[in-house]
Amino acid sequence: MARAGNERALQAVRTEAARLAYVVAAVTAVVDPELVVLGGGVGANADLLLEPMGEALQRLTPLAPRVVAGALGADAELTGALAVGLRTAEDIVFAHRLAAAQANVT
Repeated sequence: MARAGNERALQAVRTEAARLAYVVAAVTAVVDPELVVLGGGVGANADLLLEPMGEALQRLTPLAPRVVAGALGADAELTGALAVGLRTAEDIVFAHRLAAAQANVT
């Protein structure tokens, strides 16, 4: 509805963008990142959120990082979880094979 221009929906988007800006400002105060990537469902709606978030960040902190949408879209969490799982499985498999190969050599 916000994409269609519904004013109540746009106000809800602005409110959520301001809340996200508070979170980014708090993290920025501690970590000071140069870049914040919005992933998942939030990132999928970056076209609506980035402008009001940027405006809120400018009001909240002089340390405002650049905020962008993630390239993985709404499945970012799932894709990241799969990548971590595959990397862990790969480490376990290779560690097991290496241990077995070393046991056969000695």
